[in-house]
Amino acid sequence: MKLASLTCFVFAVLIAGAGVYALNQLGSIVAFVSCILSAILLFAAGYFSLKGVTGAGYTSGVLTFLLAIYFAYRFIVSERFFISGIFLILSFIALFLILLGVFLSMREEE
Repeated sequence: MKLASLTCFVFAVLIAGAGVYALNQLGSIVAFVSCILSAILLFAAGYFSLKGVTGAGYTSGVLTFLLAIYFAYRFIVSERFFISGIFLILSFIALFLILLGVFLSMREEE
């Protein structure tokens, strides 16, 4: 679970940074709040995943998948690669690493 929790921590910091960027550059309070809440949930899932709670790995995977869907929607609507396109790619990379970490930890338990 260490790979999944480390990925959650890094992705949570990146999502929080995107929220700060949205507030400073775009003036969007809604995007800021949603990014900060998502970062808090990802950080909590990473923490519990590090403690060995197996459901936390699945929760972080679902949350990352939902963020990927959100960023895909924002990319299609805005047609801008910066922020939404980059975070779409980062979401899929994070999702892959989280699922890899969960499956590797399941393999170690056997």
